Amino acid sequence: MADRFPDAPLFTLLYDEAGTKSRFAEHSITTSYPQRLNIRQDGFRKFLPLFPGAIERLPMTDCDVVLSSSSAFAHGAQTRTDAIHVCTATPPCGMPGSSRSARSRRSSLCCGQCCAPPSRAVDRGTARCPSA
Repeated sequence: MADRFPDAPLFTLLYDEAGTKSRFAEHSITTSYPQRLNIRQDGFRKFLPLFPGAIERLPMTDCDVVLSSSSAFAHGAQTRTDAIHVCTATPPCGMPGSSRSARSRRSSLCCGQCCAPPSRAVDRGTARCPSA
């Protein structure tokens, strides 16, 4: 998406310039408060409970259109009521529909039993956020 809109600012929970091979270096990049925690790619899962609140706090109120792509939290982005928010959501790894779901079925079922009720409540609320 960033290639199609080279002048668009990027908002992200975490940004690792080396991990993305500086692919987005020409963009204006705004990160969330967990970025200041120096979270590395191999340890971000410990901080997942922070991400829904962090995406809601990203300053996107000046945007007329928000295009988001996510396996988890981008659909919770807060925009102006007159802004258009299009979210392409993909299932997280290990969840039904993902490419790794067969390998992770046992851990997904365990996780689903303890996490599903709270995450369903979050999903219901944030599903109303995107326009399309």
